[in-house]
Amino acid sequence: LRADLGYAVGISLDPSERPRRLPLLQTIDDEAVQLAYRRLRARVQWIRATFLDQSSFIESLAAYDTALAEYERLRDVEGVTAIHSRRTGVLRNLGHYELAWRAAFYAVRRAGSLVDLKDRNALLLETSLTATALGYPHTALLYQNANVRLLQNALRTTSPADARGLQGLRQQLSSALRHRAAINLHLGRGDGALRDLDESARLLDQGGNRDANVRRLLEARNDEVRGQSLMLGRPQEAVIAFSNALEGISPDFRTFRASLLAQRAEAEGRAGHAENAESDLRQSLEVLRDEESSILELRQTGQGEDLWSSYFSRFQDTYRALIRHLVEDGRPAAAFTYAERARAFEPLDLVKRRDGQSPNVMATSEENSARQVIAEIQAAIPVGTFIIQYCVLDDRTYAWILSRNSFELLPPLRAKRADTLRWSTELQQAARNRNKGAADTVLLAAFAGLAADPLAAIARMPGGNHPERLVFVPDGAIHGLPIVA
Repeated sequence: LRADLGYAVGISLDPSERPRRLPLLQTIDDEAVQLAYRRLRARVQWIRATFLDQSSFIESLAAYDTALAEYERLRDVEGVTAIHSRRTGVLRNLGHYELAWRAAFYAVRRAGSLVDLKDRNALLLETSLTATALGYPHTALLYQNANVRLLQNALRTTSPADARGLQGLRQQLSSALRHRAAINLHLGRGDGALRDLDESARLLDQGGNRDANVRRLLEARNDEVRGQSLMLGRPQEAVIAFSNALEGISPDFRTFRASLLAQRAEAEGRAGHAENAESDLRQSLEVLRDEESSILELRQTGQGEDLWSSYFSRFQDTYRALIRHLVEDGRPAAAFTYAERARAFEPLDLVKRRDGQSPNVMATSEENSARQVIAEIQAAIPVGTFIIQYCVLDDRTYAWILSRNSFELLPPLRAKRADTLRWSTELQQAARNRNKGAADTVLLAAFAGLAADPLAAIARMPGGNHPERLVFVPDGAIHGLPIVA
């Protein structure tokens, strides 16, 4: 069984190899269960989770949980700590940053139990990435500095005769330096980021990685960070860097591909290439939707549904960038259809499954023009009902009004994303303190920023003087505001 496991792990890390290795892992797992080989089963599930953590996030998390349960039964503190560290990355990819930090913090407190260098490296890296995702780059830098020192010391003390060990360490250090470069960019330390990138590339060349797929992926990651470093001052060179990264990765890495396209779109916009930027934004969202659709095809109703919401809320900034572009280009209907696509994709899939309809319903909107989609919505709106749908951006809020006979995009509202967050937070505080005066102050500000202009516009529309029903479709922190109040 251990020989079979070694063979399964030895198959190339190219995602296209998954159909070959996952059934083999399942066979080994079945035998391990039958023979009550708990430690072997924990290892099999750990490896299975690793194979799945780039695409099938819920399945990956379930495999990690199975491995965790086995290590807990064995009272293997090192195994438990290592699994919590690996779960951090999956939770972060699902968008659950707080849960990811809890898993990382649990592992950090027990880091002394980790003997394997790869496990210590993974823990420091995952903790650093999660701190970055939570918006704490200084904390992230502390963990990543520790990671770089750990690997540099290991590289210095490894025997020159251990060619395989040196190759692995150079690859890990190259990755650690690249991640530190990304953090330095967040902190505005461009020179430090470029030094780390140059050293990362040198180590990658020196490592001589024999797996071409792995090498291309690592080079693409370096090109991505280099593109980020060039974004502000030299956007055209950033476009080239992101293009190089896109050429170097397998189409199977869809989340990474969608991210690269979105970043290249920003660089194209900064370089003044509006059409190219729009094309990249559309491609990014198409790649993302393909990934989401393929994942939903395999889902089991009830499996991990408390985790899906954040996953399907990823790339909201990409949607918003395209929505802004379409509005500014005088295409409010097309912008509205993308605002529709950005929300409720996953719960709508559940509703359609329950009603026995085809789950992939959103694909039809791609086949119709934006106006046809809006006409379909209007046909379903009762007479006397007006829908106000919001899209909150950093510097403004868009609001569309739909009724049976009307469709209108209002001039940008005054409310900004920071305003909606502040109102939601202050209103919660006022409610906790039972402070009616403070609550009224917030509600008046929110009314002026979000509701006054839409209600005035509705009053000018046919049947809008005395509407029978108002339907508000919130976005972002507007969900935290009591619209009726």
